[in-house]
Amino acid sequence: IISKIETLRPRAGAASRLIEYLKSLADSHHISLFGNITAYAPETPHVLDGLLSQAELEAWYKKRGFFVHRGRNGIVELWYPKAP
Repeated sequence: IISKIETLRPRAGAASRLIEYLKSLADSHHISLFGNITAYAPETPHVLDGLLSQAELEAWYKKRGFFVHRGRNGIVELWYPKAP
């Protein structure tokens, strides 16, 4: 279980590399990845520089091959590989 993925330097590429690595492990071991997407919301406004909004984060995962779905309860779920 991975409970959280964050980056200290948004838009530097580390998260993309990590996600691609996790996808390669999932592919090689024939397993699926499941999770929830929640954008980080810092309490201080100056920390917002470079962070993705919820919509941008959902698009980020979609661009990387994840299926993204907003449930009736408002929770945004993802899985990889995409459902048939």
